[in-house]
Amino acid sequence: MRSRYFTSQTLQDLENTNVFVQSTGKAVPLSQVARIVPQWDYAKIMHYDLSRSIIVTSELRQGSTAREVTEKIRTWLDNQSRDWPPGYRYELGGDAENTQENMAAVIRYLPLAGIVINNAIVLIDRIDIEQSELNRPPAQAVVEACRQRFRPILLTTLTTTLKLMPLYLGGGNMWQPMAVSIMAGLLFGTTITLLFIPALYSILYKVDATPALK
Repeated sequence: MRSRYFTSQTLQDLENTNVFVQSTGKAVPLSQVARIVPQWDYAKIMHYDLSRSIIVTSELRQGSTAREVTEKIRTWLDNQSRDWPPGYRYELGGDAENTQENMAAVIRYLPLAGIVINNAIVLIDRIDIEQSELNRPPAQAVVEACRQRFRPILLTTLTTTLKLMPLYLGGGNMWQPMAVSIMAGLLFGTTITLLFIPALYSILYKVDATPALK
């Protein structure tokens, strides 16, 4: 027995629905006064970022990778989207979206390689100041620049390393190795900056280290 609260109807039920005809004062089936043409429509309208959207999902075949399938789908969609009406566009989600977000996070932390370069520039600039403005001999200028810039360079590295500690502690299997790599790279780069840069500067400019060792 069909419940009276059941609202879904077949086409035949709709055609047999009685409607009141004002001219005759009688009820007749709807099919006698109207022609019903069925049309497919969406059961519900979904929105993404306030725009109507359709989500299409699939699974990968055995032996396929997400990257290969994504590239093929992207190429096909680029060709098909040329004939789409204005206002229609597509976005890739799933693994492609996660990869894009992860790469954006990596690019965000790329300037941390710039910290090492900036420390080297600051150190060399201080060596030039010691020689040009304070008239120190080249060897003494190198030693004095390293002594004065040791603390700022070390503090910069330590503060940056501490900022990465939450990522290391709570980043999970994905972000934890990256945090360790960045922190280790910063510490190693700082050591190289304080040792290698002064030595390289002395070699390139043929600085005699004898006066500074006395």
